[in-house]
Amino acid sequence: MATADSASPASHGGSDGPGGDRIVTARLVLAPLAVGDAEEMVAVLGDERLHAFTGGRPPTLAELRARYARLVAGRSPDGSEQWRNWIVRLRDGRAVGTVQATITAHVHPGHHASAAVAARAGLAATRELHDGERVWCRQSS
Repeated sequence: MATADSASPASHGGSDGPGGDRIVTARLVLAPLAVGDAEEMVAVLGDERLHAFTGGRPPTLAELRARYARLVAGRSPDGSEQWRNWIVRLRDGRAVGTVQATITAHVHPGHHASAAVAARAGLAATRELHDGERVWCRQSS
């Protein structure tokens, strides 16, 4: 079972804020992404065998810092997309990967309570339908 916790046993990386809270499980800590995590993650992502599977090449430290600087903003430049990013760490604090969640909602037209929750979360209904459900996302400001 996972819990959101602002105080984790791992003291590395991230901070509360746009990235959200730390998520702690029995084996892992998901810490909100910070630009400073690039120093440790460049080694994690530097294994050529990983990129044989995912494509591309290992990022340089400068590239990873620039990418993390964009990601920690938590939203697209026009504000229409919102996301959260975490560094996945073992309980001993070692980084082993990353996780990203894009914040959207798919609400059935008849589910007024779900629409109210999406609106409360700052999302707005779009014209897009997916499997009969209205897509809600953050609107540009």
